[in-house]
This record gives sequence, C-alpha cells and structure tokens, in this order.
Amino acid sequence: MTHPYYIGKAIEHLRRMEADEDASPYELAAWGETAKDDQLVLITPKGHVVGYGLMITQKHMFSYDYHERIVTPETYEEYELGELEWRLDYAAVAISKQIGEPVKWVDKWAFRGQSNIWVEI
Repeated sequence: MTHPYYIGKAIEHLRRMEADEDASPYELAAWGETAKDDQLVLITPKGHVVGYGLMITQKHMFSYDYHERIVTPETYEEYELGELEWRLDYAAVAISKQIGEPVKWVDKWAFRGQSNIWVEI
C-alpha cells in the first residue's frame, strides 16, 4: 500500500502539469515511493506510467555538472525509438505520437519536501 504522503505529492504534481480532472495519482505515487534519485517516469494526463528514464550526471572539464535525461533501454526497445530518441525530450514526443496522448516526465525530486495535500486512506 502506497503511503498517503506520496499520493498527495502525486496529486500536487498532476495538478501542476494540468492533468485530466479524473487522473489517477496511484501509479505515479507508487513509483515515487520506490524510485531512486536518478530515476524519471513518463506519464500521461490520465496519470498512467508509460515509460521510465534516468538522469545521468557528468562532470564537465570546467568543473560544472552536466545532466542528461535519457530513457531506459527497456522503454527505448518497447517503443522502438529512433536514433536520437534515447534523449528523454525526444522520446516523450515520439511516445506521445505512438500512443496518441501527451506525455510528460516527472523526476524523483517531485517527491521531496512537504506535501500540501493529505490523503486519508
């Protein structure tokens, strides 16, 4: 059972992304409860999880960090994405075209801090 904190954070995020009124927060909340800091998830306006991604941090030679967001190999293969579509921004567009719904991504950082919504179970 998913903790109410994560359900509240999922509801907050779905509202911020202007998801459908009847969007279910439960898939996103379950992912948020178990995800690691470098993980991302691709979701639809209904709240359905349609893919996964990673944030890769690389050190630049001038000492600043560079973050690259990519899809997981499983998501890449599932949707038979093209050459440049391993990048999360390109993958979201390609997956959106395939499933006929908008796709946005959420990173683990959306599940940090205080929740303004408390869910009674």
